[in-house]
Amino acid sequence: MASHKTGLARPNVSGEDQLRIRFSINDMLLDGPCSLETAQSRLYRDNPDVVKYYYKIAKASYDHWSAPVYDYGSSNHKTSLYQAKAQPDRKMFANKSASTSLSKGVTVSEMASDQSLWLSEGVSGPLPSEETTRRLLIHHGWLELAPYGRTQSRSLATEKTIKGGYGQNIDPSGKHSIRLSGGARSFPFPVFWKERLPEVVASLGWPQIISSVSDFKRKQDRLSWLLNDYAYLPTPALSELSGMGTATVKRAKAAMAPSASIH
Repeated sequence: MASHKTGLARPNVSGEDQLRIRFSINDMLLDGPCSLETAQSRLYRDNPDVVKYYYKIAKASYDHWSAPVYDYGSSNHKTSLYQAKAQPDRKMFANKSASTSLSKGVTVSEMASDQSLWLSEGVSGPLPSEETTRRLLIHHGWLELAPYGRTQSRSLATEKTIKGGYGQNIDPSGKHSIRLSGGARSFPFPVFWKERLPEVVASLGWPQIISSVSDFKRKQDRLSWLLNDYAYLPTPALSELSGMGTATVKRAKAAMAPSASIH
C-alpha cells in the first residue's frame, strides 16, 4: 500500500531499523542541508528505497516547521479544540534554532510535577505520577511505545506530537535525536514544548477523572468505574483515586482481560 505522504509503498522493516533510519535522517537534516543522495550514501548498508521513503517524510516535516513564524490558529498551525478558549489573546512565537528549541522542552517527569498544569485554582486532588502521566499520554496518542533492545520498550513522541508542533524526541545532549551509529550512544526521549503544554494536558482529562470519581460514595463503585474506562492507568493511581488497597486493585485488574491487567 502506498503512503499518501510519499507516494511510495511502505517498506517492510523492523521497528528498530525504522527508528534507526528515521532518527538518522532527522539528524542529517538538523545538521544542515542534506540531499536524498547524501542520506542514501551515508546509510549505504540500508536499502536505498527504504531510505528514500523515510527521507521524504522527514524532509516534508522539516520544511514545514522551518517556516520563520508560527501563529496559533493560522494556516501554518492547525487549531485544536483546546486552543479555542485561548484564541482572544493568542501569541506568535518565532521558530528558533533546533538547539534553542530543544532546550525549552519539558520532560514527562517535569510535566507531572507541575501542579499548575493539572488543577485549576481552587480545585484540590491528587497529581498524576510520572508513570500515570506517561500512560495518559500514550492512551491519547501523544506518546507511543517503541522497541528498544531485544525485550525492552521506551516511550517516544508520536507523529501527531511532532508534526503538530507539540514536542520532539531528543537525546540527552539536546542536540540530536539519535546518532548515526544507532541507539548505542544515545537514548532518545520525548519532550513537549512549553507553549503547547496546556493543550496537551487539557486533552488528558485528569480534572474530569477526579471530579467523576468524587461522585461515587462507595470505594468499590469508584474502582469499578475506573476499571471500566481507565484500566490502563497504573495500579498505584487506581488505588489512590478509588481509595481501595493496591492488593484489591491488582486482583480486580487480574480478573479483567489480560490486556488490561498491567501494573
